[in-house]
Amino acid sequence: MDNRVGTSATAEDELDYMETNSEASTGRTVDAREGSSKSSRFELMRDAIRKALEKMLKSGKYKHFAKAYFAHSKNNPHSLKNIHDFFIRELQNNILKEIDMVLQAEMIEELLGKLDKLEEAAAGSGKSMWRPSGEPAEDFLPHLLPYKHLECQKLKLEVRDIEQNATELARNVVQGRERVQELKKQLDVRQQRWKNLHSLHQDVAKVEKIVEYNLLL
Repeated sequence: MDNRVGTSATAEDELDYMETNSEASTGRTVDAREGSSKSSRFELMRDAIRKALEKMLKSGKYKHFAKAYFAHSKNNPHSLKNIHDFFIRELQNNILKEIDMVLQAEMIEELLGKLDKLEEAAAGSGKSMWRPSGEPAEDFLPHLLPYKHLECQKLKLEVRDIEQNATELARNVVQGRERVQELKKQLDVRQQRWKNLHSLHQDVAKVEKIVEYNLLL
């Protein structure tokens, strides 16, 4: 019984020792990949990614790996340890490659470099940089006002166009009414002429009847 306890304790110590060496090796690989940190946003972001990756890789402890392959860890622990180290290194390298591809595709380094330049220019101008006040509505208002001014100018232009169109339509309506009045006057004159001609025609007919009557006598 005591021998089994001693053997178990020895195996646990060996797993802890291997795990410590694995974590140290992982940390050295990440540090070699990242290089020295610089005082730029991009390097700070890379450093944050490196730390997050280290924490993620620490969750893949050799102790859990050995429990999943208990028979192999019991018979040949050093070989399983090498497999575990290889797996962690490959996983880490693949993750870093994917991160580098995303950063390059999205031009993150270039964008953060421009942000650094803007910060340097703002620092050289002597103006205090904007900081949130804790009131979202008040902080949002200065950013919203320029767009509201542009919208107001557009609305004023639209109103001006509508007023010009309305003025032109009103002028056309007045001209149309004047034209109608003129046509009505012309119609009245012609109607009066027709009435006069009708009256004249009736008078001529009466005269003709009188002349015929006189001839008959």
